[in-house]
Amino acid sequence: MRSTTSTVPGFLGTRKKTSYSRLDDEKISNAEKELKEMQPGIILFRRSGNCDGSKVDQPADCEDSNAETKKDKVLTMPYREGLVVFVVGEEATQGIHRDQFRNAAAWIAALRPKPDPKVRRVAVLGPTFSGSFPSLAQVLSEPEVKMRLDLPATPDGQPLAMFSGSVSGKEAANGFQNHVKSQVTFHSLCRMTMRSCSGFATT
Repeated sequence: MRSTTSTVPGFLGTRKKTSYSRLDDEKISNAEKELKEMQPGIILFRRSGNCDGSKVDQPADCEDSNAETKKDKVLTMPYREGLVVFVVGEEATQGIHRDQFRNAAAWIAALRPKPDPKVRRVAVLGPTFSGSFPSLAQVLSEPEVKMRLDLPATPDGQPLAMFSGSVSGKEAANGFQNHVKSQVTFHSLCRMTMRSCSGFATT
């Protein structure tokens, strides 16, 4: 803020000028909007099992394996089992929103429990459009995304499962699978009776 002194006959006044304008407000608002749009959407599901907090011996799925004390192990009724779905934007012409996918992978790495080599807790439902395969392949080839999604480095590892109920481009799907090789397994859920899906083999 800047102040200037002006004199009027019989008066002495101070006029203050602010360097902060409405344009600055718009710039800040737009910057915040861009940051928010870089984050994926989130859908939370929760399910409570057949657990009774008063019992001494609880089933395995009624206890928090990450808890430090026995008292903290017993989970409250609504939070014993949960599913987190990260929603990544997608456009028919531009493909998936790459920054949203990267941030979703970062959230997965930060929130997932202790890794179990026998169980893969992450899967992808998508893409919606065949034209999104190139952008998806690009992001999945980034070393940081590979690490966060725990993509296997060897053919005998547990691949990332990917399911789509609308992709109909056989060549695009096969090209994507050839690119990601054994790190990702793509499954098409489209009906084989549909002409657009005819001849596309599902696994």
